[in-house]
Amino acid sequence: MPYPPEFSSEDRHAADCFRGMAEGREEDLDKLYDLYHRPLLHFLNGILRQQESAEEILQDVFVRIYRQAGQYDPQLGKPFSYLLTIGKRMAIDRLRARRRRVQILAGEVEQAERIADISSHGYPESDARLEWVWMQRYFDLLSPAQREAMELAFFSGYTHHEISETLDRPLGTVKSDLRRGLRKLREAYLGNND
Repeated sequence: MPYPPEFSSEDRHAADCFRGMAEGREEDLDKLYDLYHRPLLHFLNGILRQQESAEEILQDVFVRIYRQAGQYDPQLGKPFSYLLTIGKRMAIDRLRARRRRVQILAGEVEQAERIADISSHGYPESDARLEWVWMQRYFDLLSPAQREAMELAFFSGYTHHEISETLDRPLGTVKSDLRRGLRKLREAYLGNND
């Protein structure tokens, strides 16, 4: 396949490596890694600001391009630009996951503080404990998927879209889990309080 005229000899060599990887030649992965791992690692480190995370993503990028080498089309861009695009997407996904973990942890701390505050200021301690026991007992009736969605929605204040991203589930599934979970809690509560 002819390469675009703007391709340098390095670009042509890298594109040949992609072709070789698509044919199953692992040595072409090594050649491409030797060619681009340093600048790609520097780029990823600039996004992630953590050397260890950048190194992990670097490895993941090369694993992905080896598996998907046949998808590279030199007519759509230079090989290094292709690597940068994949690396950038993976690094941003890592940052989002890191941010979600921090938000979940912060939500859990906030929830614990709220419960402690209620038990020491808002209600007599025994009432707060009873409410907490009631909530735990009824939440145990929910499926794990429903419980996760309900906890994020009601204890952490997440929107449906944020729950979908956090749990990596389709938005419709999250809405169904919430609806079914609420129905199950309502039935359990009304069944015991008629």
